[in-house]
Amino acid sequence: MSSMVRRVLGFLVGLACSWGVHAQETLEVVGPKPALVALGDESVVEFVIENGSGQPGELKVPQVPGLTMRLDGPQESSWARVINGRRTAGRTLRWVLRLRPRRVGHFEIPSFRFDTGSREQVVQKLVLDCEKSVANASRGFLELTAIPDRVYVGEPVQFVFDVGVDARTTPDQTRGLVHVFVEQPWFESPEGMVSVEGADGVAGGSKVQLGFNNVAAEAAYTPNYVRGALTYHRFTFTRTLMPTRPGTFEIGDSTMKFEFGGPRSPFDARRAKSVFVYGEPLTVEVLPLPEEGRPAGFGNAVGRFQLEAAADKHHVRVGDSVKLTLKVVGKGNTEFLEPPALGELDGLHLLGRNDNRGKDSVVVEYDLTPLRDDVTELPSVTWSYFDTTPGGERYITVHTDSIPIVVDPPAEGGGLAALPGDEEASVVVGVDDIYDMKPIEASDPVPLEATPGPGRSAAWVLLPWAISLAFAAFWRARRRRRADVRGRRAASARRHYRELRDTDPTAALAAYLADRLDWPEAAVIGPDLAERL
Repeated sequence: MSSMVRRVLGFLVGLACSWGVHAQETLEVVGPKPALVALGDESVVEFVIENGSGQPGELKVPQVPGLTMRLDGPQESSWARVINGRRTAGRTLRWVLRLRPRRVGHFEIPSFRFDTGSREQVVQKLVLDCEKSVANASRGFLELTAIPDRVYVGEPVQFVFDVGVDARTTPDQTRGLVHVFVEQPWFESPEGMVSVEGADGVAGGSKVQLGFNNVAAEAAYTPNYVRGALTYHRFTFTRTLMPTRPGTFEIGDSTMKFEFGGPRSPFDARRAKSVFVYGEPLTVEVLPLPEEGRPAGFGNAVGRFQLEAAADKHHVRVGDSVKLTLKVVGKGNTEFLEPPALGELDGLHLLGRNDNRGKDSVVVEYDLTPLRDDVTELPSVTWSYFDTTPGGERYITVHTDSIPIVVDPPAEGGGLAALPGDEEASVVVGVDDIYDMKPIEASDPVPLEATPGPGRSAAWVLLPWAISLAFAAFWRARRRRRADVRGRRAASARRHYRELRDTDPTAALAAYLADRLDWPEAAVIGPDLAERL
């Protein structure tokens, strides 16, 4: 067999082997498993690439409303085996897609393309169904309550989650987290309501950590809670929101999942059992604040409040500090309301104020100082709020009583210190003024130079650039001339021809041809030219 034939056969074998490696790359999609899942549980889809020869692209799964997706991977593993003395090797890439429905219904993930490394492949449509599990409905309970469920804009709503787990089972725990997981998707982004910070707390009893929308939440724990004929582990926690617009808010089903009987150590092979319990949907009605009767200067206080006033002292001197404390107490939007403001202060000056907001109160401390000794009282304060008492909703304006005080004149030899910003600066001769300056003798005014026009200024600005461009053009032309060998020869030939044509035409012709051909003159025309021809 000739070497050429062997080369051709080797090329064909290599091409066939290369084609075979690409043909072995496969994409396998397994799932969803299971295809029918209980609300609150999850299903799994696996994407497996076998014998991938290239770097795969990003696995982008289309999003579907109501379906939470989490993609893990890729996990890569390599393998090698020997069959009949022939060694083969490959690798496996695996992605795991976890699907968790947030509602009951039918879900379809549309088909999409996936670059597996050597080519682009199509992943077919994925279908998943979700329904409520009723098999273990008596193993627990879940109730969501709104207090109150009919409010006005700006009035906080406290949502109470009441969760129960069958006392015959003990939920698993991991690092202090009880395996009780509550999901309510609406609370992740409650459009039209804002969270009220500091309004939620666990009062009394034991405190534990459970899961709420994939975040640890503190809850009150009550053991052996009897409900009907059954006994439960009871967990309660709250979330407080304040509506910012009127309307009817529909809050869908809630889901509770608890796990028990799971592994107690890393070497325990037992798998946890899961129980799902569902809560009923909830509706909250939010009414707008009425325009009729709204007082001037209304500070968006909504709820049921009382206003109290107190002074830290009743006997002061002119210029001393006396603190007036106003306290708003009650149930309402204490985090967002505007506290009472002082009106016109006759004979008093406001030095500053300090606000302190709590769960059910707002305390404002005004720091005042009397300016005259004829001041006899701290003024009354007027404040308005919207009362949300059922059946008596209306705007209410309250007034505090004025607080009598006694103001003594300043101490002997003393005086009232200047208020900040009102001090009169004293002038020290020779220190704070300008002195020892020589007078300027009178003389004719010195004429000023004419300001150059815009054209002249522009010329001076552009001159350096013009010089630079001219120098660059000269330098490029010189380099071109030096690189033009034929042109240089032609110029030299013309110069020599003009010098010799009047004295010796034959020599001039020889010099011209020699210069153009870059030969010695003797090589062009010599004494032996006739013999060479």
